[in-house]
Parts: sequence; structure tokens; C-alpha cells
Amino acid sequence: REITTFMAANGIERTGQPMTVTHYNAGGDHRIDAAIPASRSEVALAGRLEWGTPPSGRAIRLVHVGSYDSLALDYQRLAAYLEANGIAEGGLSWEHYISDPNETPEAERITHIYFLLGAAN
Repeated sequence: REITTFMAANGIERTGQPMTVTHYNAGGDHRIDAAIPASRSEVALAGRLEWGTPPSGRAIRLVHVGSYDSLALDYQRLAAYLEANGIAEGGLSWEHYISDPNETPEAERITHIYFLLGAAN
């Protein structure tokens, strides 16, 4: 809400689907950033907001249909697929929330899950 409230108050236009980006480090810790693609503005950002760039590079995508509560199972499936095929993870994952949760029944929500790929094993 912090992002959308700021965008509405400052006339900043959304240009894509909301997302979260999860950064992993070697120690197993992670940081999650909420993001909304938007038209760049000269408005000074406030609070915890900052401009950024979307993830880029080779990635693998899984399309999840259903509740956000069941996302963890698809993350496990995707990680198992990468491991079984000798594909290294790149320390970053992200989710694009394709369906609006205010308009889409929970069982029909679509979320795209991406894992950035690391160097080949």
C-alpha cells in the first residue's frame, strides 16, 4: 500500500504487474522487495521507496494457478527441477502477480514465478 498510495498521490502511472523480488545470499538469508513497474518521475521519493530496475538475465518461469498460500510448493518443485537437471540458481527469484486478487477468485489467481539462473554446472 505504501507504493500504491505514493503513486496515486503523485500521479505516477503503473506500467506493469506488481511483483516481489527475493534476493538470496550465501548464508541462506534473504531480502524481499515489493515493486510496481511505473513511469519514471522526477518526484522525490519518500520513506522506504526507491527507484530500481527489474531483474534481468537468463531465468526459468513457472506459472502458478491458485492461492498465494500454495506458492511454496511450486517453489519447491522448481528448485527440484533445477537440481535434477544440474542447473544452478542465480541468487534471485521474483513473482509477477498477473491476476488482481481483488477481482480474481483465489483458486483462479495467476502468478508467474521466476528463478534467475546461475552459471552452468
